[in-house]
Amino acid sequence: MKKLKMNAWRVPGAIRLVACALLAFVATGACAQTPIENVAPGDALARLKAHKGVIVLNITSTDPQCTFCIRANAKYVALAQSAPGDVKFIQTSWAPWANFPPEIRELMKLHGMGGVPARLTYKDGVLVSKLLGEPPNETAPPPPSAQKITGNVPQVPPAKIAAHIAATPGVLVVELTSFETSCVFCMKGNPVFEAWMQTAGGGTTKFARVVYTPWVSVSQDGFARALGVAGLPAYFTYRDGKLLRTKTGAASAAELDKDLIDGL
Repeated sequence: MKKLKMNAWRVPGAIRLVACALLAFVATGACAQTPIENVAPGDALARLKAHKGVIVLNITSTDPQCTFCIRANAKYVALAQSAPGDVKFIQTSWAPWANFPPEIRELMKLHGMGGVPARLTYKDGVLVSKLLGEPPNETAPPPPSAQKITGNVPQVPPAKIAAHIAATPGVLVVELTSFETSCVFCMKGNPVFEAWMQTAGGGTTKFARVVYTPWVSVSQDGFARALGVAGLPAYFTYRDGKLLRTKTGAASAAELDKDLIDGL
């Protein structure tokens, strides 16, 4: 049985694809409607491990201030309604969104996930898939895959980036990212950063990219941890080895220009 891949949210008609194809539990006839059971934060992990078969947990918030959560929740409901009847859907939520229950902090730390919304898929008590962030709209074109990234940004291994920064004179912009398609925001941000690099800084600004595989390994990297990085992508501007500016999350070229190098 192949692993479940929740990242099929990206393609048109993804809800039915995930339910009927990528979950690899194709049923004859139409998919049955599946209710979502709400579970207490302290019971979520036990439910995942005890369930026989496929079970999907939505870790989220009902707080309107978490706009990513609200949009992702609606997509999760649609997925559950279109899934085969033998797939179990559960959800744990709280509000305000920033008040993470301690049990959820432990659960997300266990799985290397730093924010909400997040989804975990287990089969027979074993993790088979995870997804962090809001799934892209099904009607939108698929984001660039890792294979479409040109590689024009000089790559520096995580273990060598500190020395590279110290040895680089002038302005240097560093991108921490991943080529894994499960890092949704990396897939959005990578091509933008690469295109922006071609014109940013008038040719005097230098650039470097640090790639983490798997992307959740950033939480174990000493360089990233020292900078307080909790998610990818993340950007840092240095001048003569001194940190000047930081930015997190996928952004437009205009935002990168304004927040990272404008006025330097």
